[in-house]
Amino acid sequence: MGTSDFIETTGNRSAAFALDLIVQRIELAFDSGDYASASGLIEQHLLEAWFGLNPEALLRTLLTIEASGHPLPPLTDALKYMMLALTAAESGDGPTPGADQYDAVQSHDTGALFQSLGAMFALRLQGRPVEALKMSGALATQRAAFQPLFTAQGGLGLFGVLQTGLSAMLAGNFTLAEATLTEAQLHQPVQTLPFLTRDAHSKMAALHACFGDPAIARAELERSEKLPCTNSWIEPVLDTQAAMVRLILDPVDPHTILDRLEAIPMSTLGEMWPFYVCAMSMSLARAGLADEATRRLELLDQTALPRVDGQGVTGSIMPVLLAYSALIRDNPGRAREYAQRADPEIPLTTLLNGGIALMFGDTQTAIRAAIDARPMTRTLRSLELLRLSLLATALLARGDTEECIETLRTAMAVPRGLEPGEVLLFHASVHELAAQHLPEWPQPSEPLSELAQLTIQRRQALTRRELEVLQGLSRGLSRRQIGGELYLSENTVKVHQQSLYRKLEVNNKTAAVLEGERRGLL
Repeated sequence: MGTSDFIETTGNRSAAFALDLIVQRIELAFDSGDYASASGLIEQHLLEAWFGLNPEALLRTLLTIEASGHPLPPLTDALKYMMLALTAAESGDGPTPGADQYDAVQSHDTGALFQSLGAMFALRLQGRPVEALKMSGALATQRAAFQPLFTAQGGLGLFGVLQTGLSAMLAGNFTLAEATLTEAQLHQPVQTLPFLTRDAHSKMAALHACFGDPAIARAELERSEKLPCTNSWIEPVLDTQAAMVRLILDPVDPHTILDRLEAIPMSTLGEMWPFYVCAMSMSLARAGLADEATRRLELLDQTALPRVDGQGVTGSIMPVLLAYSALIRDNPGRAREYAQRADPEIPLTTLLNGGIALMFGDTQTAIRAAIDARPMTRTLRSLELLRLSLLATALLARGDTEECIETLRTAMAVPRGLEPGEVLLFHASVHELAAQHLPEWPQPSEPLSELAQLTIQRRQALTRRELEVLQGLSRGLSRRQIGGELYLSENTVKVHQQSLYRKLEVNNKTAAVLEGERRGLL
């Protein structure tokens, strides 16, 4: 049966039937020993083979064909390389992808591009999404403009864009993630691969449920559920993604949320596990089970999930959420320790560090963090409101009442206006000010969280010199020794020492060091 016969046969059939028919033809050719036809079919339907067959079975098929003396066609050989790279990444064996693959991806050789795609996957599976995103960027420069009215390249273009979107999500570049997932949605769905389009909508829903606009998340989830399902191994993974999103969008009572969490098979989380962690923590906290959220976070933090501290959302989501938990328990020093494990380049860490600074009374650092985060949060509603909350609280703590009120007006001007549930992001002191000056400020839909009711210390921050002197004191140095290290006179060191004593509200060296440790300054 030729290609035209195949199209005629499957053109009006369901997506599941169309995919199953291709898989059956590959399996029939392989089982009958017709390796040339089997490899030819795989070459013609790469993605159908990848998603239709069990990945381990597909790799065994390719290695068997190759071992029999039948050379694999170019793209099929590249697919084999990609699968071997993924296997090595999962087991921790094999070379670490690096500059050589990055250089290869910038060439125009199709085989090199596929090899680099495999290297990108391997980097993500090793918990290195920031490096994977750099490789995705190089792949993007080689991507041809797509035609939104027609399906081209057998869905390879859609698949590539989708992978870039996932890399951006895991790396914490949410602006790029939203853009690439939008581009993926502009592609025409592939008849045999509808789950690619479903995945684009599902991942956009997860992004917005965790950090963006819940209304967009609901709409994206509804679009994903309208697409046909197949018998691919990816379908249960997409079902789990949808269940994660519903944890956030459909808040329920504590007993029900625990049951729904237990119903999610963690074995199908795949690379989206950081967003599951976020959804789990958010849903439990909203149900009044913050301690249970912390317990589960601490448990997961002890596992060998693929992550590198300080790299993207993958290496940061656990310490960031644990840091907020430490803040709730009035342990800002511990929160700062967790924050040091997180990626300083992502908005989650920037806002966290601003919040920690505010807890120490350092309003200037908190305000600077809120300003710096603006380019990273402006397209994601929840993160932007969290940024405005930080800014408003810091301005109020500094005594800038008018600027705080203007910040609250900015928050109320978001599209569709502030929802009662969204004002829960703002601190109790801000609500008190809004009640006096902004009658249109929405009333919270439920009691404020513990985080929103924490006491904000109005303390003076230590200068750089005062911090250096405090560090010297913590090492047991005398004023003369500290002065020698900092090229200061002993009298100047004494002035700095007296100033930091006053700011730390202590009267001796031992107390200063203990307070510095408690505040996370040492």
